[in-house]
Amino acid sequence: MLFDEVPDPVLERRLTLHLLAREPGGRAEFSRTLRELLPQRAARDSTLVAIRAIVYHAAVPSGTNEGDLVPVAWGEWIPLEGWYGEVGTGRGTGHRVYFYHGAPPEW
Repeated sequence: MLFDEVPDPVLERRLTLHLLAREPGGRAEFSRTLRELLPQRAARDSTLVAIRAIVYHAAVPSGTNEGDLVPVAWGEWIPLEGWYGEVGTGRGTGHRVYFYHGAPPEW
């Protein structure tokens, strides 16, 4: 479930999505979801040149009603030039989708 969309504060036409996993999922499930979601979101807004996504799981300690959001998966839909690459006024020549699970990417 999407709960926030944050435009990059420095680079125009780049967006970070924040998603909440309804249930704990595995690597394959998160990968499939992000590989479908990112291009679909890009298709809805042709002005975007890059999208990142972070999937969180709610970690609620037993006996409490509140907890923390723990990032569990990351994905990005980026042009061949990369997140920081110059793509001019268009989207560039192509895009690729990356998926990360476990350790967060360096971005």
